[in-house]
Amino acid sequence: CSHGLLSWALLLLSSEEEEEEEIDIKNDGNKSSPITAVCIDKRMPKSSETAARIFFEDYPQFCNDGSKSLGVKNSSALPDTQEDHESNPCWDYVEGPIESIVPDHSTLLVGIHACGRLSDSILDLAIQSKAPLALVPCCHSKKFLTPGQADEFETLVASASYSSDKNSNNNNTAPTIPSYSLADFTDAFRKKRLVEAGYTVQEVTIPEEFTPKNR
Repeated sequence: CSHGLLSWALLLLSSEEEEEEEIDIKNDGNKSSPITAVCIDKRMPKSSETAARIFFEDYPQFCNDGSKSLGVKNSSALPDTQEDHESNPCWDYVEGPIESIVPDHSTLLVGIHACGRLSDSILDLAIQSKAPLALVPCCHSKKFLTPGQADEFETLVASASYSSDKNSNNNNTAPTIPSYSLADFTDAFRKKRLVEAGYTVQEVTIPEEFTPKNR
């Protein structure tokens, strides 16, 4: 989670949606719970504390109790009562392994630059809790594949290379590099997992002006 800037962006976007829904809340008389953001990482960097203080100063509405206190917790010391929860701001930073988190089905799980197996750990949490998910994976590596997946990938690459070489020879042109990559294979497997778990999966790519990797 690192600096936690994504969590603040999500809070700001969510606060705009809450303002648009105020009329509906007044009409039915039911007040919804405030939207909160929880960052999770093994260690909270000092820069995250600085960013949080600035955001609390500029957006005090994200403090449930009206204070500008900073919510930083160890994963083993989460609030046990409703009173404890209400005394904390709408933003928290939990220090600990992601596997210790038990999200509610209404929780939006978000991961950006989720390196290697971290992407799969987030997928595991989402599927177990049936929670919605937005994920930007990265750092694809063969070492994270199961033996069966590694064999399947090598077969696909070999097949793509043979097809490419055969077409090049027929056209008297230089062989082209197969477009099927390890990232394609790994993410296709992840999408398959989600679909089999009942998810509707939408895939988008990052514009090339942001990153040449374009994933």
